[in-house]
Amino acid sequence: MERFQIPAPILDKLRESGASQLPSFDSAEYEARRVATMNAVQGHLTDYNCDRCKNRGYSAELRDGYIVSVECPCMAIRRSIRRAKESGLGELLEKHTFSAFQTPESWQKRAKQIAQAYAADPDSWFVASGASGSGKTHLCTAICRRLLADGRAVRYVIWRDAAREIKAAALDNAAREKLVFPIRNADVLYMDDFLKTATGEVPTKADIELAIDVIGARYNAKATTILSTELSVDALLSLDQAMGSRIYECTKSGARFLSIAGEGRNWRLKQQSQENQEVQQTAVGSV
Repeated sequence: MERFQIPAPILDKLRESGASQLPSFDSAEYEARRVATMNAVQGHLTDYNCDRCKNRGYSAELRDGYIVSVECPCMAIRRSIRRAKESGLGELLEKHTFSAFQTPESWQKRAKQIAQAYAADPDSWFVASGASGSGKTHLCTAICRRLLADGRAVRYVIWRDAAREIKAAALDNAAREKLVFPIRNADVLYMDDFLKTATGEVPTKADIELAIDVIGARYNAKATTILSTELSVDALLSLDQAMGSRIYECTKSGARFLSIAGEGRNWRLKQQSQENQEVQQTAVGSV
């Protein structure tokens, strides 16, 4: 940096007037002090504590004689946290991780492998089909967790809740469109318990029409879509041939369609049963 001094003619006049010589002015030192002062300011960003920028989200730096604002690396973390909150997944993201998914049986290992492969390269759709308690939601949430970390914006929708609200607005086109639009156009859409109904009931005509609407829009947009459902491929096709075939096609003709069917695959129920047995054994042993 250039060091500025008082010009000689001015110094001569100062000497003649009896004034003392003023010290030279170092612009580099001055700018450095300004940068240090700016970087000492405490910011007000929340959700993550960053010692580097003191929660401002940026740091001041001196480049080529100019003070510039540089985004702090913590902003990537803050955006990820914000996306997680906006996704609607909430606490599910904390416990439903790939590392927490237990794989004592071969079908669980295979399910986890397929889900992890998709999370690493989400170039199609992912569908987890199977009975309640088989780990569908766990794996789908673990995928979303990875996508959020990669910078994707995920929207989590519980089918029954969304369908109920949208159907209630059936007579108000503007209100219905306001509810459906963000589902159709989400960067990544995760619909949990897709087309699930109460026990003994089947999807209504309105349910199927809504499903066709959403699936059709995302199919045309080639938008990343994740579904968990208790319905098999055949069941989806029986509800609507076009919708079912589109879902199957978008999973690379079944390569990303995870079917967790068969006896004994309600892992949640099995775990609860084992826990109850352990409690009973402990109670007997203490008598």
